Amino acid sequence: MFQTIWSILVAILVIGVIVMVHELGHFLTARRLGIRVREFGIGMGPKLKKWERSGVIYSLRLFPVGGFVNFYGEDEDIDDPEAFNRQKPWKRFLTIFAGPAANILFAFVVTICLLMAVGEAVPRIQTVAPGSAAMAAGVEQGDQVTGVNGQRVNFAAEAYMLITENNKNETVTLEVRRGGETKTYDALPYAWDDQQQNRVIGITFDPTPQTFGFFQSIALSFSWIVFVIKEMLAVIGGLFTGAQSTQALVGPVGTISLIGQTAQIGLYSLLQLTVLISINLGIVNLIPFPALDGSRLVFTAVEKIRGKPISPEKEGLVHFVGLIVLLALMLLFTYQDIVRIIGGKGVGG
Repeated sequence: MFQTIWSILVAILVIGVIVMVHELGHFLTARRLGIRVREFGIGMGPKLKKWERSGVIYSLRLFPVGGFVNFYGEDEDIDDPEAFNRQKPWKRFLTIFAGPAANILFAFVVTICLLMAVGEAVPRIQTVAPGSAAMAAGVEQGDQVTGVNGQRVNFAAEAYMLITENNKNETVTLEVRRGGETKTYDALPYAWDDQQQNRVIGITFDPTPQTFGFFQSIALSFSWIVFVIKEMLAVIGGLFTGAQSTQALVGPVGTISLIGQTAQIGLYSLLQLTVLISINLGIVNLIPFPALDGSRLVFTAVEKIRGKPISPEKEGLVHFVGLIVLLALMLLFTYQDIVRIIGGKGVGG
């Protein structure tokens, strides 16, 4: 019981930090650009405590999950130079974009710290299964994979993700470094992994982490963030094309369960997951769907192009409808999460 409660508290803390980073991006940018903020809330629900400083109300809410920023003149037509609705489009655009950008920047900084302090496993092959596709292709123990299907890789996790994407028995092209030389091998996935639900080529990577210097960590962190964003965009695109099933997605309950499970593994794994969730929040919020930051960015861009703002009532209605749809999707994903957990399948399916 204690372990379950502890896992839930850790999950709430992680989600709260990630959402707060997002809202801080909006808040700090607005203040810097001279946009008046009515309230900066910590948590959600009824107010427990509030105080005012420099014209901004700061509140502490009952439920310690995330936070919010209430801009003066955000959803109403106010004739005031400090009101959000009276700002130039570029100022509003930057203020809105700052939330997702803060999440990605946060992930970038945390990744740098992890690479310097703990390190990450590089894609050095530890074993090659006898009779496997990798052995038939000529891959050897000790080879370091530098590219998969034309994409450069720096970490074992990257190489693994790209290899297992070939779940339709497609050829996997590996670029490896061996004894100072670079060689290329083609391996055809030969077996189905029931646990991971994908095809494998018969190799494992050395899990020993390797630490990096400051400047190298910056470059590698940037490369890793770009890789994760590309993978997330591929998944999102797959949802619209039908290549990706919504059954693979998780909702609030699944996210809390996953964070709780990861917290039991260790702090390093928890921080890695925090990075992924933060990037995910940033990217998802940029989707031009009503009620998300991406939709508000589209409205701001349209206003810039047409030379006049869209009616606040019309924009508000669009966001309201979008919010209802998002809440419905959240309920659907929550239902899926509960069915998975009750069925004993875990959040990963």
